[in-house]
Amino acid sequence: MESLIAAMTRERPGDRPRIEDVIRRFAIIRESLSKTKLRAALTSKKLPRIICLPKEAIQQVRTMQYILSRKAAIPAP
Repeated sequence: MESLIAAMTRERPGDRPRIEDVIRRFAIIRESLSKTKLRAALTSKKLPRIICLPKEAIQQVRTMQYILSRKAAIPAP
């Protein structure tokens, strides 16, 4: 994902990938990840673990709600 973001944010617009290429590369990245990884909470490694725990608990509840309602982790275009 980092390489895709780096390509999309190049200084010169002519050096950036076309949107079709971005969509294709993102689809490949999304397909390579497990359902668990796609639903994982985003947390900062800089924050102390005690601060992240409540956020992770909320994320777990929200994830269960999405799974039970059969919502996709990332909707397909």
